[in-house]
Amino acid sequence: MSSVLITLFYEQEASDPSSLTNVLNQRASAALREAKKVDGVTAKSGSFSVYPSTDRDGKISAWRSRTEVVLESHDFAAASKLAGRMSSSMQVGSVQFSLSPEAQRAAEQKLVTQAIDAFRKQAQTAAQAFGYSNFTIREVNVGRGGVQPRPSRWKPVVDSYG
Repeated sequence: MSSVLITLFYEQEASDPSSLTNVLNQRASAALREAKKVDGVTAKSGSFSVYPSTDRDGKISAWRSRTEVVLESHDFAAASKLAGRMSSSMQVGSVQFSLSPEAQRAAEQKLVTQAIDAFRKQAQTAAQAFGYSNFTIREVNVGRGGVQPRPSRWKPVVDSYG
């Protein structure tokens, strides 16, 4: 099962940082309340920042602030529909897709089986090319995190040449 993570944001500039913070907090709170009404979508506060804007002389001329709300769901249609409704008050900053841990494990198991199968065929071909009828695997290291399953060494079994 896959999931989607949608980050919405709102930015504003004002002369007073405290009033700016209040406006952004209200905007984020309203977005969180709206998101909680949608089944299958979870919402949480994201990052929040306030920073000064300076003029040519380096003096603070205004304050700029940004707030984020993060939507997460296994139901892409519900999450994207909600993000669309919220687009009048917040902008979409990013959309990320990922596999659930269960789906990731299932895909990994399938790929490991396929990789080991492919290695066996390749090792058999290599053993035969060297004139042996078979091979023996002495040690195997199957890793995760981008490491392809591969034996660390293999040794052909010396049979009769026939």
